[in-house]
Amino acid sequence: MERCREKRAELVASLGGRCVKCGSRKNLEFHHKKTRTWIASQLNRWSRLKKYSEEIEAGLIELLCKKCNQRAGKPKDDEFTHDPDFVPDF
Repeated sequence: MERCREKRAELVASLGGRCVKCGSRKNLEFHHKKTRTWIASQLNRWSRLKKYSEEIEAGLIELLCKKCNQRAGKPKDDEFTHDPDFVPDF
C-alpha cells in the first residue's frame, strides 16, 4: 500500500502537483480528458496506477482538485473544456 501511495505521489508530481484550473494542491484527482476505455472498479490499485501512468504519458490526463473535477464532469469524447468563469469556493 505504501508503494501505491509513493507511485501516486510521483504521478501527481509529474503533472505539476496542483489543479490546472484553480491551482489548489489539496484533494487532487486525475481527470481524463477523453472517456477512458477501462473500468476502474475492475482493476486493483496498482493496476489503476499503471493505467494512469500510461495515460499521463499519452497526454490524456490532467490534474484537478475534487471541486474542479466535479465541475468538469465526465469527459466528452473529442472535447474538453472548463467553464472559464468558475471559481472554486474554498
